[in-house]
Amino acid sequence: MKRPVVVALIVSGLALLTLGAITWVSGQVDAVTAPVDVAVTGARVSPAVLTIGLVVLASGMALTLAARRAARAILALNVVAAIGGLVAVVLVLRDPAGALLGALSDAVGAVELVGSATVHWAAYAAPAVLLVALGFGVVGLVRVGSWQQGRSRFDVAVPAADARTRALDDWDALSEGRDPSA
Repeated sequence: MKRPVVVALIVSGLALLTLGAITWVSGQVDAVTAPVDVAVTGARVSPAVLTIGLVVLASGMALTLAARRAARAILALNVVAAIGGLVAVVLVLRDPAGALLGALSDAVGAVELVGSATVHWAAYAAPAVLLVALGFGVVGLVRVGSWQQGRSRFDVAVPAADARTRALDDWDALSEGRDPSA
């Protein structure tokens, strides 16, 4: 069950990074001479989306190497990040005009929206991707106890002791003053 969680988190993180670079909100703003069409990306409207995309991507990659305790912490961080991302995206969807003006006023100064803001498909896709990341994070938290622990490349395979090795160990025990029959 570990592999689907890892793959889903990595794909979700990459999808969030991609969605953050696409236009989320557009509209016309009042300029000095005439209204100007503007389009703002998800990263500009909601900067948290890129950060959360990186957290989700990194958590998916970190799970490939993590032990159970570390995996629990990573998955908990992923769940919190996904919830935070959902809140950030819902705020944009509830008030796209305010998000557009907020992003533009930081870059241009005081602006006024002409008409209404248009919300594009990427803004609606982001919550779906965040729900996937959240769902797989919760599933991972529930199932992490049953995940197989992989062997580390530093683990050394210890061969079973044969009769000759046991006899030498008995002589070494006698030499050290211990009774091997005890």
